Amino acid sequence: MTSSHRINDRLLGALAPVSRVASMGLAGALLSACMSSPADTAGGQKAVLAGSAWNLVSFTSSSDEVGVIKPQAVEQFQVAFGTDGKAAFQFDCNRGTGSFEAVDTAGGNGSLRFGAVATTRAMCPQQAMSARLPGDIEFVRGYRIVGDKLYLSLMADGGIYEWARRP
Repeated sequence: MTSSHRINDRLLGALAPVSRVASMGLAGALLSACMSSPADTAGGQKAVLAGSAWNLVSFTSSSDEVGVIKPQAVEQFQVAFGTDGKAAFQFDCNRGTGSFEAVDTAGGNGSLRFGAVATTRAMCPQQAMSARLPGDIEFVRGYRIVGDKLYLSLMADGGIYEWARRP
C-alpha cells in the first residue's frame, strides 16, 4: 500500500464519524418536518384556497396604457382550487389544469404559485382576456381574500386579477 493510499484511508476513516453525524442531523430535520402540524406546512396551507371556486371580475394593470380589462361575462373565466393541490381553469371556451402551492402568511393573505397549466386550444371569439389570463398564470405570486373577493397579484407589479366567489 502506498503512502497516498494510507493517507486517503485515514482521511476517510476520520471523516466517517462526521458523515454519520451530518446524516443523523439531516434525518432529524426530515423527521421533524414530517411531524410538524399541518398549519406549519405548505400542504396544510392549501386549505385556505382548497375547495373554493371563483369567477373573474377584472384585471387591473399597473400600466395606464392597459388600465382595467373586464371579461364580457364573468362566467367565461373561472378558477377552482382542488383539495389535492390541483387547480382547474376555464379560459373562455378553453379549459386548463395545473398544480398550485399556496402559503397563508396572514389570515387570507399569502403567496401563491401555479405549476405548468395544460390547456385546450379551441379558437375562442377574440377578446382581450382570452390572450392575457392564460399567459399571466405563471406570474401569479400572491393572493388576498377580502370577503367574497379573491385578488391575485402578479410579480413585479404586473397587475391584479379580481375574482368573485362562485356560488
